[in-house]
Amino acid sequence: MNGAKAFIFRFYLPIIISFFLIVLIVFTPKFIPNQDTATLIAEFKIGLLGFKIPLATWVENAWLIKTIILFLVVTLFLYGITINFSKYFPTNLIMDTYFDIPGIKRTLSIFNNNDLEDINIPQDWDTRLSEYDNDIILSLRKNWGDSGLPDIMSDDQNLRDLIHASGEASFFVDKIGILTYKIVKSEGRLNYEVDLPRKQRRKFKGEFHLRDTGENYIRPKIFEIIKSPSLTLKPQFMQVLKIDSWPELGIFDHLVIGATKVTLLPIPTFSDTIYFWRSSNGEWIPIGYSIYH
Repeated sequence: MNGAKAFIFRFYLPIIISFFLIVLIVFTPKFIPNQDTATLIAEFKIGLLGFKIPLATWVENAWLIKTIILFLVVTLFLYGITINFSKYFPTNLIMDTYFDIPGIKRTLSIFNNNDLEDINIPQDWDTRLSEYDNDIILSLRKNWGDSGLPDIMSDDQNLRDLIHASGEASFFVDKIGILTYKIVKSEGRLNYEVDLPRKQRRKFKGEFHLRDTGENYIRPKIFEIIKSPSLTLKPQFMQVLKIDSWPELGIFDHLVIGATKVTLLPIPTFSDTIYFWRSSNGEWIPIGYSIYH
C-alpha cells in the first residue's frame, strides 16, 4: 500500500466511522415491523448503511448500546487524530540546489508572512547577497588557496546562475507526544559545480548537519491543522565546505536555516526548501533553494 492510501486508511477512515456512529446515537431509531416474527425492530440507518436490533433489546439496553457506540466514537476519533504524521514523509531525499535570484524569489513566494515572521529578512536581501558570497570566498581561500579561485570566483553577477549542486539528505522526525514531534537527525552531502564558459569546470563539496535548537520541536494543534493544515519547519544547520584535498572531516563554516513548508492535509506533502544565511548584523539573507525528487 502506497503512502497516500495508507494515510487515508489510518487517518480519514477512523474519523469518518466515528462521525457515522455519533449520528446513529443522536438520531432516534426508526421502528419497523419484522414480518417473520410480527415484532418491531429498531432500525439505525444513514443512507444505505445501518443496522437493526430487536425492539425489546433496544428498550432494555438502550443506555448500554449508546455507551458502547459512544466509546467506539471516542476511540476511533482519538485513533485518527493521534496519527504519527512523520511516518508518511520520506526520510531520505535526493536534492538539487541552486542559487539564482529568480529561483530564490520563486521559492520565497511559497511562504506567507506568518510562515517566516520570526526570521529577520531584510527588504533589500537581493542586493546584499554579495555579503554571503564574499564570506564563502574567504572561507575557500583559507583552505584552497588563491590559485584555484580566479577560475571560479568572479565579480560577474550572473555567477550564481552557473553554480549548482546535487546530493542527498536524510531527515528523521520522532513523535515524542500527542501531536508533538522533534527533528532528531538531518544531514546531507552536496557536490558543487561551477560551469563557466571557456574555463575548466571546478568542483567542491559541502555538508550540512542539524543543529540542536528549539526550532527542532514541532507542536501542531489539531484545530489549527483543520483550519490551515500546513506548518513551516525552520531547523538550523551547520554548513561545512570541503575540497578533495582536505581531510575527510571538513570545518564548520557558517549557519543556515532551511525553511520548508509541510502540508499535513489532505495528504502529507512538502515544498522546496529555501536557505537563509545569518549576516554579521543578525539578519537572515536568502541564499539558495533545493528541489527534491
